Amino acid sequence: MIILAIDTSLDDCIVAIAQDGEILASSCQKTKSKQAEILPQMVKEICEKAKINPKQIDKIGVTIGPGSFTGVRVGLAFAKGLAIATDAQIIGISTLELLAQSSSNSKTIALIEQMGSVFAASFINGEMIDAPNRFENFDFIKNYESDWSIIGFKKPTELENHNFIIKETFDIDSFIKLCTQKDIQKNPPIPQYLRGADAKLWQGSQYV
Repeated sequence: MIILAIDTSLDDCIVAIAQDGEILASSCQKTKSKQAEILPQMVKEICEKAKINPKQIDKIGVTIGPGSFTGVRVGLAFAKGLAIATDAQIIGISTLELLAQSSSNSKTIALIEQMGSVFAASFINGEMIDAPNRFENFDFIKNYESDWSIIGFKKPTELENHNFIIKETFDIDSFIKLCTQKDIQKNPPIPQYLRGADAKLWQGSQYV
């Protein structure tokens, strides 16, 4: 099986392609606002590097959030379009579950900060215990005992005394593993937005 993995949910644009679990090519570029511009070229380049015709792709895995509202939309839109063009299956991957997969601790809280919000979910031996949720601060950590580790991309000052695993980016091997194992019917490519849009009506409008 040939799998294409795509992530544009945060500050990175990640693309990887694997065949029968073996990663053939991958690429990661730092970007906060140009995912839509660079993603098509990145996919083209890794397909060429892996010597894979896009028509050969069997499954496309794409991150569904939580994360950047725009970033998640870019990844999903591209993945859905490519799936239609190649007749590939498409599967949605939670960013928090993907993050938790790279923790060596049996009890893990995956945490992502985005636009003033804290998104988190807890896992025991890779199995989700508490579903992804949005928090205003880190007070919810008090509900977990000291044997829980926290994994994220940046250690908040509020959690200085906690066992915190800092990641630079999502783990490609874990990404491919999840794409391989996850059931397509149970993991549709539906965005996981845990916060509302920031758009507000113009305050000068008579209809406000």
